[in-house]
Amino acid sequence: MEDYIQGIVCGYLTVQNGTSNDAKRRRMFVVLSDTHMDYYAVDPRPEFKEKIASTYAFDHSTQVHPYVEINPRAPMNSFCLITDKMTEVFIAESPAECAKWSQHLEERLQALSEVVKGTLLMREEISVNKQLQRKWLRSKYKWRPQCVELGRSTLRFWKSTERRTKLMQQFTLTSESYASEEPIEVLKPVFMTGSATSVGSLTPMELKKLPSDERLRQQVRGDVVFPLVVCTGPAHLYLAAPSDEIREQWISSIRMRVIALKYRHNRRNSTSDASSGSSSRFHGFMEVQFLPGAPWKKCYVELENEMLKVKANERLLGAKFETRLLPTCLLTPSLVKANAFSVKNRGQEISLAPGTLQDSQHWSKAIKQVTSSIPLARYERGFLDDVKSLLANSVVYTMEVPDGANAGLVVEKHNKRIFVLSHDTPNKESEAGRIPDGSVLMGITQIGMVHDSFETIWHKLRQKKGFHHPMTLTFRAPMCKIGLVDAKRRKKDDWELRRCVLGNGKLRVEALTFEEGIEAVLSSLTGTFKVLADLPLRLCRVELLTPEETGAPNVMKIVSETTTLFLRIHHDDDLVAWFVLLHLESAIALGGSQYPLSVSTMKKAKASLPGSGGVYEDQRRRFRECMIAGKRLAETEDIVRDLAPRIYQRARHDALRSRSEVESTDPEEVVVGLVPNNAGDLSDKDIQDFFMQFDVIGCGKISSMALSSTLDAITRHVSRPAREATTEVVNSALSKLVPPSRQYVPINLDQTMDVMKQITDVQVISAIRKFTLHEIQCM
Repeated sequence: MEDYIQGIVCGYLTVQNGTSNDAKRRRMFVVLSDTHMDYYAVDPRPEFKEKIASTYAFDHSTQVHPYVEINPRAPMNSFCLITDKMTEVFIAESPAECAKWSQHLEERLQALSEVVKGTLLMREEISVNKQLQRKWLRSKYKWRPQCVELGRSTLRFWKSTERRTKLMQQFTLTSESYASEEPIEVLKPVFMTGSATSVGSLTPMELKKLPSDERLRQQVRGDVVFPLVVCTGPAHLYLAAPSDEIREQWISSIRMRVIALKYRHNRRNSTSDASSGSSSRFHGFMEVQFLPGAPWKKCYVELENEMLKVKANERLLGAKFETRLLPTCLLTPSLVKANAFSVKNRGQEISLAPGTLQDSQHWSKAIKQVTSSIPLARYERGFLDDVKSLLANSVVYTMEVPDGANAGLVVEKHNKRIFVLSHDTPNKESEAGRIPDGSVLMGITQIGMVHDSFETIWHKLRQKKGFHHPMTLTFRAPMCKIGLVDAKRRKKDDWELRRCVLGNGKLRVEALTFEEGIEAVLSSLTGTFKVLADLPLRLCRVELLTPEETGAPNVMKIVSETTTLFLRIHHDDDLVAWFVLLHLESAIALGGSQYPLSVSTMKKAKASLPGSGGVYEDQRRRFRECMIAGKRLAETEDIVRDLAPRIYQRARHDALRSRSEVESTDPEEVVVGLVPNNAGDLSDKDIQDFFMQFDVIGCGKISSMALSSTLDAITRHVSRPAREATTEVVNSALSKLVPPSRQYVPINLDQTMDVMKQITDVQVISAIRKFTLHEIQCM
């Protein structure tokens, strides 16, 4: 759900009419205002021009309750509205979201008695394109009757004669708004139009003389109305009441709302801290160019809660253009029009031209202040719908394990997630049938029962219970992405073109020699490139940086325990795609509860067997219709793939020229470690605990083959040089203990210590310690 604008809350809910068990449920987009809820079949944002499918109006008997109070078997994330014994049930996506909807509903129901309703006349300007109508009416304005509703912070209105199929227009009140009286006017109805036009005005003295002055009554042929004006900055609204008493009531009610808003505004400013972000609101009329080369149009622009919106006028809830600002938002001056500047954000571009140079500087400064003060959690929340869509379309693999068979899997427990470290398959050259490293084990199906809770799965793996029955394992494969990005370690360094690979739950940055073709660079997740950084996403935090911080647009910062990386993406849409994928994979690796992974939550994702094309090809098919920031991910990938050859050739030309000019080569970069710095050497206790994993009966001896094969299995996921060096050292130490005529011998604890003391690689030591702590299991 989203607090879309002042006074409006909207989001998706599942709606059920009645409490019957067989009642039909529909997933609707719900817009909650002060007096009713509007249902849409599809998301109407940003313009809100879709037809309203249905409306639920509140009255003084409406109550909101948790649905479990009526139906004990109802889900915890459901609530219901009861009006005159008629019940409507709503199901949210989570209990937290259900609590927010219930809170907003209770606030509106408590304030329902304070809502002011009535029919007033509203002045509308006749379009400049209708000069004939202006000439016929002899006026630029016309008055129409409108049903007006004054809520807590908005004036909403709609035509009294039209059927409620569209969202009513609204005028937003702020702490800076004010309402005042206007001169009394005389209106004359226009034949067959349902509107009226002004034919003159009256003073209060003339109004008092009107009943007794016959001559004045002859001059005043029409209805006398009592106008009032409501202003919020440059935006204004002209209304007219049928009597002076009614006008006074409306003005008093509006002023009371403004006083309450001013109190809340001052209280919020006095209690807000730096982490809450900027809550200032800017609005006004200015010239807007939606596309480069398009005509300039006068529109109403709002900046509030990191949302920049452009509306046709101040009375509309929907916007012709809207964008949620990110720290990477770039402002550049425009030479096309005076006082103009362009805003580039999330792949969108729009040009704004305020009326004066001072206003232009004021708006530019306000946008920069907002983008520089957006906290990480807030702009991550802006991509929540896109992240959930990607998660629902994740690649899901299944694996059939016969009874008593070895699955060839090594898995690791981390933050209530079970990750695949490695999968040993008969055909090591093919991806067919191989579960990718970094996949999450979501469920075990056995004897018709599905086990998808972390505790149950890990208990079965540790106790090795049920392995004598056939079982089906379900995995969620990690997302992957390949691209060319500019990278550096420190802000003062120069940008260098690198191959960046997201896969297997890690972010890998590789150097380019510019001797290979562009197809070889972008075609495969693996390759022979030199690895400069290999960062597990469980140890990383992803942030977006402003252009002022880095001196370049589209920059991300990857922060881990061992290093910091700055990545500059060449395309705006690709920046959003990289950020969303990295954020999602990092949250999953960290065990974030906002993205639950189980067979039940991932039931929309179709499970399949691993194909020969690997997870990269399977993901491209699954993500064909997924969208990020309003653009299909497949379209972004095509744009970036078309752009990559030009970037590669330009960097290759610069690299060859620099090599010819400078004889010395760049210094060797350090490969980032994969484990914390406190790994240390294996202690006697570590080796003793490792020994006890094999000596379960306490005989004091273990098999040398079991030691060798287990070390080979639990280190299959570490880097190849470390694995090969460890295998060579262990085999060399065991060869002194095992006679040539035998394949294995029993060895005691002292001999095991002599062998294990030879291991010095920190990655292997970390894997051994996790194995002794039962955080790694072999299946």
